[in-house]
Amino acid sequence: MPSRNKPKRLDRNRSWRVARRKKKRDELVNPKKRTRVRTKPKQKKVSQE
Repeated sequence: MPSRNKPKRLDRNRSWRVARRKKKRDELVNPKKRTRVRTKPKQKKVSQE
């Protein structure tokens, strides 16, 4: 096969799939590092007159 070592054309459909899979793997390695931790909402002080 002469064209055996020809580099494959980047398949756009595949590239987004690969990126999504990589992202999922990253979350398994260091879960939720880049997402902000949701703190519980601050209690608003009710002013009493």
